[in-house]
Amino acid sequence: MKALVRARIHGLPVGWAAVLLLLLVAYPLFFRLPFPRHVVIMALLFGTLGTAWNILGGYTGQVSIGHGLYYGIGAYTAGYFYTNFLISPLLTWPIALLISAAMAVIIGLPTFRLRGHYFVLASVFIVESVHIIVLNWDAVGAAIGIEYPVHKATSFLDAFWALQFHDSKVPYYYFILSLFLFALFVSWRVQKSPLGFYLRSIREEQEAAQSLGVNVTRYKLFALIISAFLTTLCGM
Repeated sequence: MKALVRARIHGLPVGWAAVLLLLLVAYPLFFRLPFPRHVVIMALLFGTLGTAWNILGGYTGQVSIGHGLYYGIGAYTAGYFYTNFLISPLLTWPIALLISAAMAVIIGLPTFRLRGHYFVLASVFIVESVHIIVLNWDAVGAAIGIEYPVHKATSFLDAFWALQFHDSKVPYYYFILSLFLFALFVSWRVQKSPLGFYLRSIREEQEAAQSLGVNVTRYKLFALIISAFLTTLCGM
């Protein structure tokens, strides 16, 4: 029992973490207006994005300015398949993750050879290049974007299939709360695993880690793919 009391989650005592979780779960029950709920929804969204980015930027020390690309992959994949084929995002998220993983490998392999501000500049260049391509790509709406159709659901299951809830923000709230908790769990598992040890060793002294047998490029790619996956789910 004493060990449980002394335990910490990301530096926060377990007791305080449990209290905060209960407050977050109960929040929509006490604040019923759309705006207060929307504020916390956005806070949880940015918290999830920050947690995802920290796996690459914090643990590994690779400061990426191009994570908007993975967010866009999630949003455009969900929008494209629903707009053209009425396929729910509940079914298309694996496709988005596959595209995200492929882009992470394509981007990571050449850019992870760069260090410091050169990597930052490369990430900015890549995301701006993709931005220009999308602006001129008619299949995804070019500069106008995808006009996501409004679905008038006849039941909760119908709304759940389309992920469009027009009567209440509560479903959106619990969706993003679940994703936020999942991102925290993934981050905690990475931190406590051998992977987290390798990532921190790369951040502190890449040459020393490499001299001890750490495959720097491989573990940077692992960090980028995990980070990209969580960011892509936020976009959907």
